[in-house]
Amino acid sequence: MRQTNSKILRYELFGIIFIVLLGSSLHFTYELSGENPLVGAFSAVNESVWEH
Repeated sequence: MRQTNSKILRYELFGIIFIVLLGSSLHFTYELSGENPLVGAFSAVNESVWEH
């Protein structure tokens, strides 16, 4: 039981770190891509208060 909890905790910590890094990088990908519409479908395009 203890080993299972440890494994789940590692998966959760990896997931949290992955989502934070991916979400942070997506804030900059639209500008770095030269405002590519395909990239804009998956990343932040406008940094308005309403989007957060």
